[in-house]
Amino acid sequence: SPQAIAGRPVFYWHAKPDSIMPYSFTAEFINSIRDLPEAEFVYFKSDQQGGHMVPLIETRRLALFLQNCYEVLALDLADFSKAEIWSVTNNQIKEFLRNN
Repeated sequence: SPQAIAGRPVFYWHAKPDSIMPYSFTAEFINSIRDLPEAEFVYFKSDQQGGHMVPLIETRRLALFLQNCYEVLALDLADFSKAEIWSVTNNQIKEFLRNN
């Protein structure tokens, strides 16, 4: 339910060619909650390739995303937008990929 995720950071990743869990299930759910205030910190990352297993890089993205969200929430940085948190997270991933 939307109330269960209110104010909580949630990261969904799904590959379109997933042969175990249809991609459409996740996409439909995300579309149904996308504009709800309770889904303020819900992010959805889809991939054109892959399968059912979450790639290691996406696990790292998840960890960075949660860390960034909790830092913003703990420090009460209300002026940080959802888009800014996601941008910081993706920049951290790009930096990680450049250095490894």
